[in-house]
Amino acid sequence: MRLPVLLLSSCILIAPALGAPPVLAQEPAAEEQVEPAPADSEPPPPAPSPPKSRPGIEEIVIQAGESDAAADFNAGDSVAAFDASDLEALGAQSVEDLAAFTPNLEIVTAGATTPTFFIRGVGLNDFNANSSGAVALYQDDVPLNAPALQLGTLFDMEAVNILRGPQGTGPYRNATAGAIKLFSRRPTPEYQAYLNAQYGNFNFMDFEGAVQAPIFEDILTSRFSFRYTERDGYMDNRCGDAPPTEERLSEVGPWLVAHPALRHGANVQLASVIGLNRCRALIWERGVGRTSASGTSSCAVAVAMVSSGRLDPGEIRVEMPGGALLVDVDGELDVTLRGPVEEVFDGELSEALLATFERGS
Repeated sequence: MRLPVLLLSSCILIAPALGAPPVLAQEPAAEEQVEPAPADSEPPPPAPSPPKSRPGIEEIVIQAGESDAAADFNAGDSVAAFDASDLEALGAQSVEDLAAFTPNLEIVTAGATTPTFFIRGVGLNDFNANSSGAVALYQDDVPLNAPALQLGTLFDMEAVNILRGPQGTGPYRNATAGAIKLFSRRPTPEYQAYLNAQYGNFNFMDFEGAVQAPIFEDILTSRFSFRYTERDGYMDNRCGDAPPTEERLSEVGPWLVAHPALRHGANVQLASVIGLNRCRALIWERGVGRTSASGTSSCAVAVAMVSSGRLDPGEIRVEMPGGALLVDVDGELDVTLRGPVEEVFDGELSEALLATFERGS
């Protein structure tokens, strides 16, 4: 009976030997004898944990394209830059408003449409409408050579760069004084809109806004911007709805003739400038009323116009009801009456008056 038991035991021992190796690896190591550590010894340091592997991308590199406005800092020698927030804080309506905040930039205007630009004292002192200055002005790389376009209203701008000094690269090369570059905000593939409104005295209204929307996703997008400014006048033109000059003078003349300060027989001449070396005169005589052309009155009117500075010395045409006379007045107020009389209104002059003109009196 002992033999079968031994065989059975052998089978039991052989079975693990013939089994899979993982079964052996999972056997506990409880049978190993570990000597206890001395009481005064320090505990062994913990074993370092194996490094954890990071799944996914190991390194991320972000590259962004440089804007056109930022590229000027690499190419330019001296650049004064204003971004959108700067333009809004300064309240800049045009490039002319930036001259007060840009060293060495001077803008001289002889009118609303004839500006001249100077950078570091270099510029073209010429106010002709077709002149091309020493400072190149570009908006989105489009040249603005006409002076009438150079002080346009700024709105929906991304940046304004002022490059000082001669330019040797880019589309604005050969500009001897410098260049001014305007950059509009470019559309992006997002829906966006804004509106800024201002209101001031004399009904000042200023509206600026933009609307942006994609047309074809990731292919075509659009942006529409605008600016509207309006303001009432700060002075009233009280002559705007007034009647013509002749009617107004016709109301004043009789009153002056009847004034007690004027002696009997005194004449009153009321005149107004109507053109270059031309004036219009109305004549009243006390006790008679309104009269026709008179050589004496025309000379008095011409002298009064020159002495008051309303007309320059020289040949002056005095137009009166019934005719017009040419009176030559020099700087010393010496008068020469010239003829003949030209009829400019309906009516006839008396023979006595014509004879007076012929005698030169």
